[in-house]
Amino acid sequence: MSTERPVVDFDHHSAVFAARPDEVFDELRSGCPVAYSPNYGGFWVLTRYEDVRAAARDHQTYSSVRSDQPIDGVRYEGITIPPVVGHSGMAETDPPEWNPIRRFLTPFFSPAAVERLRPAQARWATACLDQVIESGRAELIDDLVNAIPALVTLDLLGLPLDLWQWCADVVHAATYQPPGPGSVQAWTDFHDLMVVIRQDVAAQRDHPGPGVVGHLVSEEVGGQRLTDDEIVTVCQGLIIGGVDTTTSLLSHALLHLHRHHDDRQRLIDDPALLPVATEEFLRMFTPSPALARTVTTTAELGDQQLCPGDRLLLAWAAANRDPDEFDRADEVVLDRMPNRHLAFGAGLHRCIGSSIARSEFATVMGEVLRRIPDYEIDEDGAQPYPAVGVINGYLRMPARFTPGPVESGEPLPPARPKGSSAVVGGAGTAKGEAGMAKGGTE
Repeated sequence: MSTERPVVDFDHHSAVFAARPDEVFDELRSGCPVAYSPNYGGFWVLTRYEDVRAAARDHQTYSSVRSDQPIDGVRYEGITIPPVVGHSGMAETDPPEWNPIRRFLTPFFSPAAVERLRPAQARWATACLDQVIESGRAELIDDLVNAIPALVTLDLLGLPLDLWQWCADVVHAATYQPPGPGSVQAWTDFHDLMVVIRQDVAAQRDHPGPGVVGHLVSEEVGGQRLTDDEIVTVCQGLIIGGVDTTTSLLSHALLHLHRHHDDRQRLIDDPALLPVATEEFLRMFTPSPALARTVTTTAELGDQQLCPGDRLLLAWAAANRDPDEFDRADEVVLDRMPNRHLAFGAGLHRCIGSSIARSEFATVMGEVLRRIPDYEIDEDGAQPYPAVGVINGYLRMPARFTPGPVESGEPLPPARPKGSSAVVGGAGTAKGEAGMAKGGTE
């Protein structure tokens, strides 16, 4: 075991990293798979599949907890480096606090429950495509892949759908801003959205809606009722985890299929392949490149000694391209099986919304390939995120295609002006299949 830290100048929020994240991770994994960066107060970065998976599965040694006060002299700073403004809810707790809310929410995210959500996903995919299909042009990020996840997430939570544009915009902005004034402003705007959501949570105390929030205000969690602030924290975590991640995955997959017409035609000819291909897109274009942990006790990883309080960055994207785990690791293999990727993490903090993300991606991609199969992206106009330390996505992605007919004619919900504090409609504004019954966890 080495006591000398292998120091590297690694900054996952830098423009240098954003320009070539896969190459940077490859260099670290092959040369120094457990490396120490002095940035942001210092942290270890893991890039090898075996190490990342092992640390993710050991929540006792590598904690996700975020606490305002040190615990036994150790500062716990949650799942991002540096910590973002605001608590990410369940994702930044460990057992025993983690258990009751996870048990309560699990039925809403079970495969059976997600199957009942498919009509809402298809509904919003159809509505978004209907807005642009007659013109033969679309800004794929704003018109499609950023809008649909926001609509689906609000629908699921049972929150007012007129917040969809506000939700899509602020989550999008918060994830691509590097640490600094822009990030602070983005998270301030996000906080303003959560203030409005808190008003709706309070309104649902008297008139519970059919979604997740309606159940949270009506039922006990772990033997007690949650406060409005606690419910808002749950909503915050689910919105952060459910919106821009799917946006990222869809944008990268659409770009890949634009560049590789053989893969596109294969999916058009064989739509049944899409669920398997979804796993490969998740592996290859991992939306969240990395998340952090805090070391709780003296430990050893990759022949390096870690100490209590050390910060650890688990590089999911690097692990997902580890050639020791994946044959042809840097290629998209649409029918790759098995595919034990770590795009959703591992262990008890594995993403609770993984089934929704898969379903949503497959639904939207299926509709794109059915209705605008000849889309072509203007790569000169496509603009990737300036920083990819939180989410690796695109700001803009203009496209052209053969115009087609409107199918449903249903308009998108009217968008409430950003910054408006009035609760429009109150509880139960969300329509569609958000109020799915809490079925078994399967």
